[in-house]
Amino acid sequence: MPPLKLFVSHSSRLDDVDHHYSEDDHNWQLLETICQAIRDKYVDQIDVLVDKDRLKPSDDWNHRLNLWLQECHAAIILFSKRAMENSAWVAKEATILSWRAELNPKFKLFPVMLKGETTPDDLKRVCSGVLQIDRFQCVHDVQEAKDILDGIAEALDALKDLAKLPLTPMEILQEGIAKILDQCTEASLRLALEDICGRQPETLADKKACANRLAQLFLETKPDNPTHCFTTFQQGLGPLKPLPCPQEAIDLLKLVRSLWVEPDDAAALRLAKIHRHHVALNGHCISANGPDNKTRCYTLERYIERAWPLSKDKFLIVSLTGAKPLEQIQQEIRDNCLGLLPPCPLPNADQLSDQAVNEDVRTIIVLIPAYKDKGGLPDPDSLKKLLELFAIYNKIMLVFDLRDEHPELPPTVKYAQHKLRDKNAMKAFLDCENLAYRREGAVKTYLNDLY
Repeated sequence: MPPLKLFVSHSSRLDDVDHHYSEDDHNWQLLETICQAIRDKYVDQIDVLVDKDRLKPSDDWNHRLNLWLQECHAAIILFSKRAMENSAWVAKEATILSWRAELNPKFKLFPVMLKGETTPDDLKRVCSGVLQIDRFQCVHDVQEAKDILDGIAEALDALKDLAKLPLTPMEILQEGIAKILDQCTEASLRLALEDICGRQPETLADKKACANRLAQLFLETKPDNPTHCFTTFQQGLGPLKPLPCPQEAIDLLKLVRSLWVEPDDAAALRLAKIHRHHVALNGHCISANGPDNKTRCYTLERYIERAWPLSKDKFLIVSLTGAKPLEQIQQEIRDNCLGLLPPCPLPNADQLSDQAVNEDVRTIIVLIPAYKDKGGLPDPDSLKKLLELFAIYNKIMLVFDLRDEHPELPPTVKYAQHKLRDKNAMKAFLDCENLAYRREGAVKTYLNDLY
């Protein structure tokens, strides 16, 4: 039986420069001690994923950590004072891990607060309030590794039988891709692996192993590099014999085309839905038609696909053309969800329509342009008025399209892309978004030519 994968998030460094850890660095000692204590207690039953032991300087840390965050079965977050105040990595990891726990209540997340450094109230400030991580099983006032192990041992013991655990998001996607690939010949699967890896693939026992490995490579894309994402898709698909049918190729593309979106950004979007926040997104293509004209709001739809894998058809986007009164927004929601209806003489016609909207299985995402050319963010009174939509509709999200602006947001609006408050990060993202848009269009042309 494979071991349970336990991820450990931490920020035990004393500063942001190279540091040689010394015996008097208590937090560093605590990290080493708790990892070793878990290994001693569970031996080969638990695989501890921690950067200090498993990553080399030559590794792509961002890429590897993103994979660990999606494939782990449980996680510990060590909240030191530095982790709370100065570590963008811990904020990113806490967001993704909280998303994992929302996806699956059986996923175990253990926030650990170090004595004299953090308190339960501090957790409410993580990621500008998008997280509600303080509701998870917390281990308080920790000074020694034994305190942590005592606080989580019972829950870890219950998790050890992986046969009872649901698949992780990574495993679900990998299983879906492998199912499509399994109809291809073993020889063509090996050729596809060689094209992607640039060498003969490692020893793989049979066709099933080849399909699983190729599926894994499709998902081992770099969130900030869409060229890698779409190139891997083309290299993996081209050599296959027989080719998957056209619809299966499109389905395969749908499983990987949103992987350029950073997982913590997608996680923040999902958490905003759960906790009913207004949420703001940046991008030049938030409300743009896709390269195949079948996508109405390109970047928003890719964020949805990343946040809710395999569930895109469970969402309905109502894209507004500008700021509108609440009554007009309600009417656009009804029209988009129910279709244009003839006027009804009944005095409660709107109420009946809203009831029908609430019976729809889809979540409604109202996309509101909020950049300068469209008047910017609504004023506080209008924002307060928009909150009434949460009381009217059971499944609704309000997303503000900021384009390439990054204004100071009011407390009721949360950034999904926290790092984009930095102008350099914003430019890098816009370049990435533009490249993803163009590369997806090129892949669609490739598929048309291939079939």
